[in-house]
Amino acid sequence: MRFCIWAAAYYLVRDLASKPSDTYLFHRQRERVVPLAMSWGIHLLRRLAARITEYLAKRALRRRPGYLLVPLQVSSDSQLQVASRGWSTSRLIDASLMALRANPNTPLVVFKLHPLERGSAASKRLILRRAAEMGVDRHRIRILHSGRMGELTKQSSGMVVINSTSAFSALRHGVPVLVLGDAVFRHDALVTLGESEADVASFFKIRHAKSRLLVDAFVAELKSQSLIPGDFYVSSGRQVAISGIIDRLKQRQHLSCIPERARE
Repeated sequence: MRFCIWAAAYYLVRDLASKPSDTYLFHRQRERVVPLAMSWGIHLLRRLAARITEYLAKRALRRRPGYLLVPLQVSSDSQLQVASRGWSTSRLIDASLMALRANPNTPLVVFKLHPLERGSAASKRLILRRAAEMGVDRHRIRILHSGRMGELTKQSSGMVVINSTSAFSALRHGVPVLVLGDAVFRHDALVTLGESEADVASFFKIRHAKSRLLVDAFVAELKSQSLIPGDFYVSSGRQVAISGIIDRLKQRQHLSCIPERARE
């Protein structure tokens, strides 16, 4: 919920305070302020309502573990625009439903809508329409707006992503992951690599978790090389992040002053 509020504030300030010449810096297209504010408001209300209306569905999932989890991403993000290997939300939905139809023994499939995707209602309608067109039993799928990714992941038997960072939750819980797009964790020692719809169908049939030792080593290395402590969404966390960024810049500056031969 906090993410939604901050995202709404960010885009409103961006569109009100930026110049037309700044547009090339944006990774998403500019929108008119009033429609933008209304769409975020409606999305926020929809998510609040989902916490109530989906309570029974989430409780039922806790009692029926082993489902397959398919986290959907924000369609306008650069992750999908430039690093998806040709995959899109609609293609992922179709591939998952086709795999479900082809495998009668496949457990329940749960589609988790992204909390910052304002078009999540359209995604839900697309899933239901395509399931009906393919003849997939409505009772074999669940669609959630709400729910913590960690809680949903640890009860699942597998996760299918394009390149969503939700996969880190699966890696932490030892849940098998199928990766279809380009991602920092796209390596066959960590996840199952996929290219086509056939790979999704195969993963729905058989899936195996990778070595816990290798996964832990990868995550530890990624944290040490790529992450800085802090939290953008909390004031105290931002101060920690600023200090970490300054320290990292000083380290980079120090390394740049050392001759390349000495670094070797």
